[in-house]
Amino acid sequence: MVHFLWVNAAKTWLLQQAAVDVALGAFGVGLASSSVAFAAFMISTSNQGPRINGVDKLAIFAQPISAPYTGGFVRGSRGQEFDPMPVGTQRARTLARQPAVVEKFVTGYRMRGYSQGEALVQGPGGFMNVKVGADIEGLGRVLGIEARGPNLVVVTTGGVISGDN
Repeated sequence: MVHFLWVNAAKTWLLQQAAVDVALGAFGVGLASSSVAFAAFMISTSNQGPRINGVDKLAIFAQPISAPYTGGFVRGSRGQEFDPMPVGTQRARTLARQPAVVEKFVTGYRMRGYSQGEALVQGPGGFMNVKVGADIEGLGRVLGIEARGPNLVVVTTGGVISGDN
C-alpha cells in the first residue's frame, strides 16, 4: 500500500512537471512569434516618422541610412539642424566677438590684491573690487585676471592694470 501511494505521488509530480514544461514552451513560442511580428511591422513602416512625442529632441533617433553617410547636418521636421549619426551633435553656435584687447599698461590704476576671483584695484576714485565682466569707469569691461610672469594683472578693454605701476 505504501509503495502504491509513493508511485502515485511520483506520477502526479511528473505530470505536473510535464504541464509546467508545456506551459513554458508555449510561452517561449509566443514571445518569439511576437518578436517576429513586431520586427515585420517596424520594417514595413520604416518610412514614417517617430511615434513618440519629443523623440526628435533626443537627436540620436536614427533609422538605417540608405545612402552612405557623407557627414554634415540635416534639417529636422521643426527646422533645427542636427547630425544624423547616433551619437548626435549640434551645429556649433558662433559666439559674439569679444572686443579687441588693448595691450597697454594704464596709469592711474594699480592692482593691490587678489582673492577668490576678485581683484582689489586702486584708481582715481579709490579702491574697488572687480571681477571678470565688471565695468571700471574710464577703462571699460574687465576681460580677465591673469598671471603675467610672477605678477597678476587685470586685463580690461582699455588696457592692462598692473600691480607695479
